Amino acid sequence: MIFTMNRSLLLFIISGYFLLSAFFSFGQDYPMMHFTVEEGLPSNIVYSVYRDSKGYIWVATDKGIARFNGIKFEVFSTFNEMPDNEIFFFQEDRQGRLWLGTFNGELCFYTQRLK
Repeated sequence: MIFTMNRSLLLFIISGYFLLSAFFSFGQDYPMMHFTVEEGLPSNIVYSVYRDSKGYIWVATDKGIARFNGIKFEVFSTFNEMPDNEIFFFQEDRQGRLWLGTFNGELCFYTQRLK
């Protein structure tokens, strides 16, 4: 009888240790990052966010798109020969082209040109 009481007490202590260690482990927490116009977005109204195969983050807004390389934003709009500023979705094909769906119904794509 004493053996089972010690065994149950030991199991209680071990389970408590695992519960507390899981509660206090913050190693998997990732900091949240917030971006606005002040950090380089063309607008604060965001329609879509996409990560391409090269690792760039693309953000579609009502005033153009922005490509984020982890450090800064590069903005594309009708001034960069885009057919429309309002982009609703991104989709990459097997050839690496990034297709853009615009508000006015035109479908266009972006390719990374190497210089």
